[in-house]
Amino acid sequence: MLCASKSLTNLLASLAYFFYIGPANLLYTRIGPLSLDIVVHNLFMYGVMIQGPTTQLMTTVNRILVVWLSPTNPSPLASRLMTVTILLLWIFFFWTSTLLGLSDSCNVPFAFGHTDWFWSPCSDRLLWIMIYIIFVMAAATSILNLGITVKLIWLSHSQSMSSNALRARRKKYIRFFLQTCIQDWILAVDVVNNIGTTKYCSSQTCIMLISQGVDVIVYTVDGFVLYWFNCRTRKVGVVKQPKRPSEGSTVLV
Repeated sequence: MLCASKSLTNLLASLAYFFYIGPANLLYTRIGPLSLDIVVHNLFMYGVMIQGPTTQLMTTVNRILVVWLSPTNPSPLASRLMTVTILLLWIFFFWTSTLLGLSDSCNVPFAFGHTDWFWSPCSDRLLWIMIYIIFVMAAATSILNLGITVKLIWLSHSQSMSSNALRARRKKYIRFFLQTCIQDWILAVDVVNNIGTTKYCSSQTCIMLISQGVDVIVYTVDGFVLYWFNCRTRKVGVVKQPKRPSEGSTVLV
């Protein structure tokens, strides 16, 4: 469920770029009415941008509960609780990111340099709140991931296994830690880029081209990291051992 939520977040971001933000910049005009511009902007800025780090944090919380509380026998109740939490978060972010969840003064369109756009004190406050939330969640997720890595390394030392299996587990834990760190902070780097372009670019067109170009790269890298690290983990996760009369040819480590 957590992986599906993360994939859905990246998919929605890609759809917003390919079917609205990209054509609006390519055709140099607003696509559809102003109300559609506002809806897509709110869904992207206050929904997708927050849902990604939130899902990453929930994934880490789920892992730390399993690793620290029940590493050998995960509780099915924890999995159900995590699923319900993710669904409630999607409902909450959908409500707050649409015209129903925000006051009229907070609803603003994309700041395309070639279209009539406007800003408001409410939308400015929401933007800074979103930035603080993203950085806090990235820091919290990194700290929790460090705790998970320490616990897993300790478990690998305390368990009786061959040196090859021990090295394989250590490599897996290192890859896991690197994957989560990249996914935790890549969106924070994107936020810093957006702030920098706003400060140093002399025109709105410059701001939109650089910030949205980096946005596309961020979500592409995030999906690639998720795919590449998980594929590597599956390949390393199966180690062949000699056959025994009562066992198959492979065991999971």
